[in-house]
Amino acid sequence: MNSWGNGILKSLLYGIAIAAGGNAAGQRFPFTRFDTDKGLAQSQVQGITQDGQQHLWIATFNGVDRFDGKNFTHYSKANGLSSGTVTAIATDAAGRIWMGTLNGITAYDGQKMMNYPVAVPDTAFLFAAITCDSDHHIYALDIAKGLFQLSGKRFEPLPGPVAGRPVTAMTTDGDGGLLVNVHRRGIYRYARQQWTFYAATDSTSRGVFIFRMACLGNRLFTLTNTNRLTAYIAAVPAFRAVLPVINSKSLCIINDTTIWAGTDKGVYACSPELRIRQVFNDKTGLTSNSINTLYKDAAGNVWAGSDGEGLFRYTASCFTHYDKQHGLPGNIVMGLGRDKKNGIFLAIREGGLARYDPATQVVSPVDYSRFSNYGFNCAASDTAGRLWLGTLDGKLLRYNGRTFTRIPLKPDGVFVNSIFFDAQGTGWLATTAGCYVVNRDTAAALPGFTQLSKSVIPWDKQTMLAATINGLYRLRINGTAQKINTPLPADIDANCLASYGSCLLIGTMQQGLCAWDTVTGKSFACTVANGLADNQVYSILIDRRNRIWCGTGRAVQEVVLTANGFQVKKFTVADGYLNAENNLNAILEDQKGSIWFGTTHGAFVYDHTQARATMTRPFVVIKAVRSDGQPPDTAWYTGVSAWNHLPQSLRLPYHHRDIGFSFLGVHLSDPGAVAYRYKLEGQDTGFSPLTEQAEVQYKNLEPGNYTFLVQAIAADGTPSANTADFTFSIATPFVKTTAFRLLLLLLLLLTGVGLQRYLTARKARKQRALERMRKEEQLIIRQKTAEDFHDEMGNKLTRITVLADILEKKMGNAGAAQYALVQQIRDNARQLYSGTRDILWTLEPGNDNLYETCRRICETGNELFQHTAIVFNCEIPPPVCRDTFFPIDYSRNLIMILKEGMTNVLRHAEATRVTLSVTTAATGFVFTLQDDGKGFETDAVQKGKGLHNLRNRAARIHALLTIVSDKGGGTCLQVTVKRP
Repeated sequence: MNSWGNGILKSLLYGIAIAAGGNAAGQRFPFTRFDTDKGLAQSQVQGITQDGQQHLWIATFNGVDRFDGKNFTHYSKANGLSSGTVTAIATDAAGRIWMGTLNGITAYDGQKMMNYPVAVPDTAFLFAAITCDSDHHIYALDIAKGLFQLSGKRFEPLPGPVAGRPVTAMTTDGDGGLLVNVHRRGIYRYARQQWTFYAATDSTSRGVFIFRMACLGNRLFTLTNTNRLTAYIAAVPAFRAVLPVINSKSLCIINDTTIWAGTDKGVYACSPELRIRQVFNDKTGLTSNSINTLYKDAAGNVWAGSDGEGLFRYTASCFTHYDKQHGLPGNIVMGLGRDKKNGIFLAIREGGLARYDPATQVVSPVDYSRFSNYGFNCAASDTAGRLWLGTLDGKLLRYNGRTFTRIPLKPDGVFVNSIFFDAQGTGWLATTAGCYVVNRDTAAALPGFTQLSKSVIPWDKQTMLAATINGLYRLRINGTAQKINTPLPADIDANCLASYGSCLLIGTMQQGLCAWDTVTGKSFACTVANGLADNQVYSILIDRRNRIWCGTGRAVQEVVLTANGFQVKKFTVADGYLNAENNLNAILEDQKGSIWFGTTHGAFVYDHTQARATMTRPFVVIKAVRSDGQPPDTAWYTGVSAWNHLPQSLRLPYHHRDIGFSFLGVHLSDPGAVAYRYKLEGQDTGFSPLTEQAEVQYKNLEPGNYTFLVQAIAADGTPSANTADFTFSIATPFVKTTAFRLLLLLLLLLTGVGLQRYLTARKARKQRALERMRKEEQLIIRQKTAEDFHDEMGNKLTRITVLADILEKKMGNAGAAQYALVQQIRDNARQLYSGTRDILWTLEPGNDNLYETCRRICETGNELFQHTAIVFNCEIPPPVCRDTFFPIDYSRNLIMILKEGMTNVLRHAEATRVTLSVTTAATGFVFTLQDDGKGFETDAVQKGKGLHNLRNRAARIHALLTIVSDKGGGTCLQVTVKRP
């Protein structure tokens, strides 16, 4: 807290004289209360246990609460409890939570509540304890109705070791066996279904019974309803004590050296020999209400369940806290000092001075009302053990342990911000009007220097260094002042100073803790950016272990100066520090080496011997998974996990590929000091930087498999005991699947094939159209050629015939040879005409089909064999052949082949019968010319020109020509033509 800025104003506004007085009280211990205002379902806590994820489970008269360090989750009859009133609770080896209710016993396995009836009909229960032995048997104790053991689906009565005697308490020993107390008969052990006697007790009176039992190794502790505490070692009573209270309620072993007993007036902490060490009640931070149950969690925190004030947490700490509840006249501790007897003075702003006696641990008031009715702004001790104080009404007081003396300051009303004494005993004052030197009973202002100063320390043997709102100044006793040029900002607002080797440490108002190496000239700063809790630094102390301590606007921190900067150790609630604002130069090291810090919430004392070596490890859990800000649709997963009820085998549709996670590091010691790092395997290459945000959102993830990982990190960097993970996948849309790609490829191939076929068909259509046009043109040309050829040939042949007739008439009496020549001319002309008829017929467009071809061949045969002795028979195919068309050269070559064959028969065969037939075959048509002539040897005529011509013609039309002939057996000529 920066004193100078509001000290004078407050002294004028308040003007209140707060008389020193009040009852002395002990220290305040670090208890934290959780009641219904924090979310607890009901303030009467009956039992406490812890699950495998470090959550605390609290049994109350209004159901059960699960606590994660920050929030409570409530379970009631609506969630499956057999009754809303729960009086006992425990965790078994499998992690199940067992709850004893008025209507029976309920177990929770993380998924569902399972109710187990108790084999006592029509009654209400009041279970005092539930426990589990090393063989995983579950036991429940109702003092009025007896001991029960889980058997199958219900709890059956377990006969006690002594018939007719009630069991009043139970626990498990170091070997996991069940220990019970039988009223007025002693303690018995139950293992392997057998009872054995364990120890005798001194609880033999009728109204006295053992109410609670607790074991640690071979040590057993018992607590009676009349407050008798007994310690057994190896089953033998070793120590006894009677607590100074009316009624005892609970018992808990904290460690090897501490046993806590809960009573109707708070808690008593005892040694192993049962000597009372400490009382925890409303004066020391707990409550004076009845403590029904005590429980030590896995991190070492002790939880006390009260009978109407809720739940309390005690975290063993390295800080001790003193405030108004411990006898201080106020909570704003502005200055600290130490006398020759090692007593600690605490100067309070609200108006009061107190002294702490380390021997008695008692805080006592010190009366200074003769000199001022105002509070204090600063304090310090000189080398003689005298206390110097600056008041809020501008006075400087000195206290020697018996009397106060006022040291006058001129001018009046100067406000002292801090006091410093050097090794020679010279005192220096930093005030709102410059600096003063104190010698014996006088204080003299340094002339020529009026800067508002907040701290002053020695610079060298001749000069001092002052911290001001305008930087640093070097001061000489002779009155000269010089501003120091440093590598730091020229307008630095300095609060406090300390010398550390060759470095000057400067606590600033806005720029953190700065270090200036006066030898090398280097400077660097420790700020919020590199670990400091706050950039306002109000106090610096170098302790006897050469550790740097600084008090800031939010916390106390230990700082280590390195070659390149600072390393910072933070202290949090888990250490017993409440993040209070520190006051200007209110810091002191006592004789034991403990560091005292004056804050706006009282004084905190750090004992390094109590500092924990390592912070307890948090346990991180993923609390919820959301898609597009909502819980995932149940159709997207197969089930839910135990305890946290997260979806299992989650597969998000492609159009829901945004996913978010909320998580928590369960850290019951200090839930607010947990940071997180996380990564999404399949997306992130590494863990994220540390963040205090307990949730993360991923958007537009690509299809695939992912695993989300998160770790929780404690304040000292200790990672969580586990890494929470959640695996899920995002469905690949059909358009991105291999099947779709194959289908698309197939479609493209089919499209390509279709396009190719279309283009081919189009080309074919164009080709066919061109072919039709060509054929039409050919038909026209053939028709015109046939007509022209017929007319021209007819005219010419007619003219030859006419000229032959004229020639014959003019020959007169020419000889026979001449007439024979003329006749030969006529015959050749007729033969030429006859031969051209086949060509003309072929050129006729209507003669392209098979039927017309066959008819033409038959006509040729009839004409050829007419007027001969040869009988010609032609078997024409049926009219269906009209639908079969041949190209123009097919018909002509086919006719010429068969005509040549028939001519050869006529000339050479000496046949009497010739048959021409046309038959169909699988691949085409077969033309057969058969005669019954004399035949010939085919080998002898293989090289003949006529046969050669026939084969050439057959090859032109891709026909198969076959000639079979035997001498005297006739000849068969066969032409096989493929279908066009």
